[in-house]
Amino acid sequence: MKRWILLGLFVTGCAQTDGGSATATANAAEPNKAEGAQSTDGMRLPAGEVVAKWEGGEITYGELHESAAGELRKMRTDYLTKVNELERRALDQKVVEALVESAAEKAGTTSEAYMRGLAPEDVDVTDEEIQKFYDQQVKGRQPMEQVRPRIVAFLKSRAQQEAVRKAVDELKEKAKVSVTLPAPEIPKAEFELAGRPFKGPADAKVTVVEFSDFECPYCSRAAGPTKALVDDNEGVKVYFLHFPLSFHKQAMPSAIAAECAHAQGKFWEMHDKLFDNQTGLAEDKYPVWAKEIGLDMAKYEGCVADPATKARVEADMAMGQKAGVGGTPSFYINGVQHRGVPDDGVIKAALDS
Repeated sequence: MKRWILLGLFVTGCAQTDGGSATATANAAEPNKAEGAQSTDGMRLPAGEVVAKWEGGEITYGELHESAAGELRKMRTDYLTKVNELERRALDQKVVEALVESAAEKAGTTSEAYMRGLAPEDVDVTDEEIQKFYDQQVKGRQPMEQVRPRIVAFLKSRAQQEAVRKAVDELKEKAKVSVTLPAPEIPKAEFELAGRPFKGPADAKVTVVEFSDFECPYCSRAAGPTKALVDDNEGVKVYFLHFPLSFHKQAMPSAIAAECAHAQGKFWEMHDKLFDNQTGLAEDKYPVWAKEIGLDMAKYEGCVADPATKARVEADMAMGQKAGVGGTPSFYINGVQHRGVPDDGVIKAALDS
């Protein structure tokens, strides 16, 4: 049977490049030294088992896991997520093959011929569609006359794939297909969120935690879709936690400015200012923006100078490191790490669970 390749969108972000440390001043959580300490799911030895010792000291397996809790949680989450995605793709393929084989038998033809018949041979592509694709994907790199035939071929192929997808969905609906494959038990991260800025109802069923960096371009692009999660879905709240990356020189100063706005109840106003002016982030600009959003400047300046403000940012970073944050933006839905900005389908599934 012909296997139809479905188009997808890959979301990326600002990645750490310094061996897992967000910044040289970040303080990771201290390992739990208690006998039998439990830290990360999937431990293959008892937590209290000694794995290294020397005269006057020893290290247990639990302590080893606690020291690398974030990386281990991220690896386990990635593994379980990828396994589940592969299982679901394979299951869907087998279901489709069975349905197509049955439909082809009833039609008196082969599965291959039946599948070919689902895709229209002649697809009309309008000049408007061609121009729109060119403007969004190609303009500025190659002239239209050179790429037009390839654009037309791609748009026709995409339309044929969509027609096949729709026909297969109709087969599934008619056959009343239900999938009972359980989702994997993904390790959940725990966060101390009291006093952290959030949008949405306080008693929301779904809690989304975002780790972000005001200098990261991917974070600024995610700001709109993240806000829409709350605007478009009842029962969702989104927390903003800081994760300034060390190679972004204005990431920590801008995070401190946002924290000082938060201290006066205007975090989101400063949040918007920083992302709206991302290419012009500078320490002499933060007081200007603080004044523009109506902050008490004496309190603001005292807050910026207070070491406790930077410590609050570092506390966010330590939580992120322990949770396995590898870059920004990073999202967690009810404690479970999610790749990319959550979409409405993911949020609906969380609300329905």
